[in-house]
Amino acid sequence: DGRVLNMICANKAAFGKFDKALIRHAIVNLLNNAFKYSPGKPSPEFSISSVDNTTILEIKDYGIGIPEAEMDKLYDSFFRASNVGAISGTGIGLMVVDYSIKLHKGSIKVDSTLHKGTTFTITLNS
Repeated sequence: DGRVLNMICANKAAFGKFDKALIRHAIVNLLNNAFKYSPGKPSPEFSISSVDNTTILEIKDYGIGIPEAEMDKLYDSFFRASNVGAISGTGIGLMVVDYSIKLHKGSIKVDSTLHKGTTFTITLNS
């Protein structure tokens, strides 16, 4: 749709032993969702930074947002938020992302406001 990803590298990322394929899959899924659920809005942002031995990845969009009442189901298999409309999807992507991050003993959190956007923050300890 002509948008590009805005990437921000705040500082040098911490080094750690991660499964490259799993982390890549998690990031790509979140980036794809950021574009998919924010058509016609400003470009999504991806930032990476580190604090001590912790790598912080943040994916932010300015899209449809996630209803607050549905946030606790977000990582459930086959769950899709009620406001996705005709946007296609299977409802397994975020479940796989959550599993991949937890497998690395990391954490993922989400902050979302309807009609304003969503930010996923992944924290990985090195």
